[in-house]
Amino acid sequence: MPRLGRRALNYLSTVEHATHARGQRWTRLVIALSLRALRDPPLAAALVRVVWRFRRRHWFRRPPFLPLPDGDYLRWRMLTAYGDPDIVPPADDIARYARWAVRK
Repeated sequence: MPRLGRRALNYLSTVEHATHARGQRWTRLVIALSLRALRDPPLAAALVRVVWRFRRRHWFRRPPFLPLPDGDYLRWRMLTAYGDPDIVPPADDIARYARWAVRK
């Protein structure tokens, strides 16, 4: 097994840290939206409808068997909306979008 140089190890450490941090930011967003949904039932209904629209096709055939959005699709949506595929949108933007999407 080849040994990795210091630069490669630093890069891998940075990528691992960024991936972990991104996961934490998404978790914070979900918690923030959940708290808002508890205080605002119409927002809760709008968020549920938006999550259902964004679900991955055939989600029931693959673990974790939850109607979650596809990662590539979500990255594309973030790229087109914010110019960065790795950004986590503010809770205000998600709430505003959910309200707008259900009015149509």
